[in-house]
Amino acid sequence: MDKATEIIIELMTQRGLSARQLESSANLSNASIQAWKSGKARPSVDALVKLSDYFGVSVDFLLGHEVQEKKSSLTERPAYDIAEKFVSEFGSLLSEKNFIDFTKLYNVMNENQKTFLLARTIGMLNGQGINTQAIVGY
Repeated sequence: MDKATEIIIELMTQRGLSARQLESSANLSNASIQAWKSGKARPSVDALVKLSDYFGVSVDFLLGHEVQEKKSSLTERPAYDIAEKFVSEFGSLLSEKNFIDFTKLYNVMNENQKTFLLARTIGMLNGQGINTQAIVGY
């Protein structure tokens, strides 16, 4: 039995559902769960989506994918969040024309370019003795 089927069976047990009840309620074909249990078949993507909706869990959860919490670093944080804090803290350091030019350029950058630009800018500000802790959050 695959990991997804084990998790589905566990969810059924927790909720006191029979295979027939779940197949009917989640709009699955008859005997699907029995085929999964016996190893004759595996849950299809369509079935996993239906079951994730039914149980209120993600497909990742049903597949047994464990998400490990990562320590947030500047390069892993969404560039938009960093940019927003940057502008609120240091926008006054830019002239209006430079700020408009910066905004135009920033709007056409991809996520990696934005993160790189902001990381370099924050590094430069730190190098000048300007406290950027409010931007990076540590």
